[in-house]
Amino acid sequence: MSGVSEPGGPAGPGDPPAPGPDGRGTPGPGGPEHADRREPPAAEGSPPTHARDVPAPRSRPGAGADDGPQGPAPDEGPDEGVGKADGVGAAGPARVGTASAGDGPPGSAAAGRAAGAGEGAQRGGPSGTGSGRPAAREGRATDLAAMASTDPAAAGTAAVGGTGPGEGPAPGAGGPDRRRAERERRPPLRYRIITVSLLTVAAVYFLTPVYWLVVSSTKSSSDLFGTFGFWFHDPDPLGRLHQVLTYDDGIYARWFANSLMYAGVGALAATLLSAAAGYALAKFRFPGREGIFNVILAGVLIPGTALALPLYLLFSRIGLANTYWAVLIPSVVSPFGVYLCRIYAAAAVPDSLMEAARIDGAGEARIFSTVGLRLMTPALVTVFLFQFVHIWNNFFLPLVMLSDSDLYPIQLGLTSWTGYADRQPELYQYTVGGAFLSVLPLMVLMGVLQRYWRTGLTEGSVKA
Repeated sequence: MSGVSEPGGPAGPGDPPAPGPDGRGTPGPGGPEHADRREPPAAEGSPPTHARDVPAPRSRPGAGADDGPQGPAPDEGPDEGVGKADGVGAAGPARVGTASAGDGPPGSAAAGRAAGAGEGAQRGGPSGTGSGRPAAREGRATDLAAMASTDPAAAGTAAVGGTGPGEGPAPGAGGPDRRRAERERRPPLRYRIITVSLLTVAAVYFLTPVYWLVVSSTKSSSDLFGTFGFWFHDPDPLGRLHQVLTYDDGIYARWFANSLMYAGVGALAATLLSAAAGYALAKFRFPGREGIFNVILAGVLIPGTALALPLYLLFSRIGLANTYWAVLIPSVVSPFGVYLCRIYAAAAVPDSLMEAARIDGAGEARIFSTVGLRLMTPALVTVFLFQFVHIWNNFFLPLVMLSDSDLYPIQLGLTSWTGYADRQPELYQYTVGGAFLSVLPLMVLMGVLQRYWRTGLTEGSVKA
């Protein structure tokens, strides 16, 4: 600390010698240990006052615990010394304010404020106001310089907002700096261009067939082959779709209903079974649990086409071939759904919540239906979407199991139309229109359920 010496210690290089008994600055008979007993000179027009009669000033803010109370400087009167210690500007040099500037670390905001206060006290008038404002501004400039060395963004906000260090920005201030910081956090322009370009290419790749279906469904069979495929020619969308729905006594509507029944019922049943199996494998310990789970994982690797013929032989023996059950029963089994539900239940359903429900008297079935299913909603929506799309687009299993055209789903029915298109050319246009209608339920389902799916993408990814 510069400017004020420690009580009882050796005087600093810039300090005047301690006054002796004769007031001339010579040590008294007590030696250095009595050097702090100094008698300040008497002010003009007032009787001399002994240092012991001066009230002890308050300690400096930020001073160390071993500094102790500081007495008045040798060239100050008692009142002036108290005024300086209190941080109030008064006439004469403000040594206490100057010393406080060195209390904090170099370049800190506290040191800058202390320095500004000391300079304000030196330049201030009798009441410490008025002419001390330039010094306060200089102290604030020192604070901003100190902040700029450690936190440039905060210093810029304080400078623009007109607030001091350590204070919040003024209302409406810091807008340009905040926007500048947001721009700096953005990835470089070349990375953004590459990302947008790749996403654009992917969107064009996936949406081009849908656009072609929209355009082609409005054309006649002759225009379908004789005009440009990616633009309209004599469009009549409602008339073309009406022909699709009314051909052969409305067989397409029946196929559409069959597909909804196969996919809707099968996906719902598969989701519930997968949720129950995954929940049990994740939350209950029993012998053979890992072995069962490994068998389920092996089922994920087996393609469905490899099981179609064995299933047909089995269903033929029990009399279920060429029925709705021949397509529904295999559709309710989803090894991937069981795997996904087990992983998600282990991360999203806490054991403490299940214990609390058991303490409240809830059984395991009620805990699963009221607690487990609600917490697993994002995973269940994902399983339902995957299974619905899989059953909706399934072609090989109905082809093997069904021989009655009234039981066909859309995919198998449209394929049967293309087989007769050589003799009936209008079936080409009906097939294209039917394919366009078959896409609409998937688009609607994805648009309705994607909010549940997106909210669950990061569930369980961060450990609580």
